[in-house]
Amino acid sequence: MVNDEPGFSEDTRRRVQAAIAELGYRPNFLARGLVTNRTGMISLIITDLTNPFFSGLAAGVQHEAHNAGLTLTLSSSSDDAERQQGLVDSLVSHGTDGVIAFPVRDTADQLAEALPGIPLVVIDHPVSDDRVGQVQIGLRKGAAEVVDYLVGRGHTHIGMVASANSSVHQRWREKGFRDGARSHGLTLGRGAIERGQPTESGGRESALRLLQRRPELTAIFAYNDACAIGVIQACAELGRRVPDGVAVVGCDDVSFARVVSPALTTLRIDTASLGREAVTMLRRIIDDRGDVPPLVELTTTLIERESA
Repeated sequence: MVNDEPGFSEDTRRRVQAAIAELGYRPNFLARGLVTNRTGMISLIITDLTNPFFSGLAAGVQHEAHNAGLTLTLSSSSDDAERQQGLVDSLVSHGTDGVIAFPVRDTADQLAEALPGIPLVVIDHPVSDDRVGQVQIGLRKGAAEVVDYLVGRGHTHIGMVASANSSVHQRWREKGFRDGARSHGLTLGRGAIERGQPTESGGRESALRLLQRRPELTAIFAYNDACAIGVIQACAELGRRVPDGVAVVGCDDVSFARVVSPALTTLRIDTASLGREAVTMLRRIIDDRGDVPPLVELTTTLIERESA
């Protein structure tokens, strides 16, 4: 009855609830876990607490976990595989019903091996273990749509600022960028893609190299919105106005994309929905005792503003 079980009269239920309130009783979830073999806790591991993409993702996970009556723990690997392993070891020893992870590059399968018997959902990373749930973002298709948009605006010389941190197995934006160029018969040519750190300063440095090497470019697709801000800064340094001299498109649609000048045209990723889908999948794996639902892929949306 303390746990709201059925089968008791309303009068008895009221008296018990009054006693609970008077005594200040709080349920002991550790003790309950010994009986149910569950702790009511799930865990989220991300790579960067300061990245707005991950704050949006965490908010979606937290919202869905709260609605399900689950406790959430949040940890950051700082994009370091050794630190990620330490976090996993801690979660295993302290007990968690399941883990949602945005892994360090090329470590998704390693992560699965480190969580034997613990339900795992991996976000936007390929994994070969069929015991692992997968939620992905349709970035390849979205990036191709960015090229469609730019070509529709009259651009035929298009470059890309990509992330040096992306695994060769995970370069969905680059693959989509090439798909889009190919579908329009565009020859990207040597050095149309410049890789750097996926940050504002990284975007600036990459764009300076790209535009100095390929001054004929009239449009740039950036790995994320932070990179896109750096691209705009580089354009200003080189005397290239945005969007008249160079059109710039970002990716993610984080909060500052709407308030920078010019406001960013960007490929929106609904990070809150991404987080909610991950929790929903994890709960299904937990409740179904390991049966893993099919991969879920979320679509992106191109948001047109002033930068392109």
